[in-house]
Amino acid sequence: MHAQDFLNAYEILRESNDALISKGADGARETAYGSLPAMGIDIVCLAFSVELHLKELHRIVSQAPPKGHNISKLFYGLPKDVQEEVVSHSSIAQYGWGDAQLQLELNAISNGFEKWRYAYESASLKYNIYFAKALIEAMQSVASKK
Repeated sequence: MHAQDFLNAYEILRESNDALISKGADGARETAYGSLPAMGIDIVCLAFSVELHLKELHRIVSQAPPKGHNISKLFYGLPKDVQEEVVSHSSIAQYGWGDAQLQLELNAISNGFEKWRYAYESASLKYNIYFAKALIEAMQSVASKK
């Protein structure tokens, strides 16, 4: 599944970036991927993984994956019972968010793939990595039960 491949790529890039950013005492550090962090590419992979996981969940429950990149639209396009299953998963439920906060979190990552793949065009970008990973975990759990 490509969704998992992009999640794995995110994890590898994040680990490499973290290793480069926390340089050793001598200041020199290199990973298998070079000596400079690949900033932003990891977020593109994570954002695309979220999108692909959502589309896979759509395919499982309705046989037809939707088009588009907007995470909020994709999420709210799922049947209500599937949305509720995702939200009630422990990875998301632990935050105790109401509907309004969940909607804010979804909106915050909704255009991540579109914005981050052209990060050089933006002055500042934000992406809630923790929520994105929690959402993926919840979607994987729900999908495995369908």
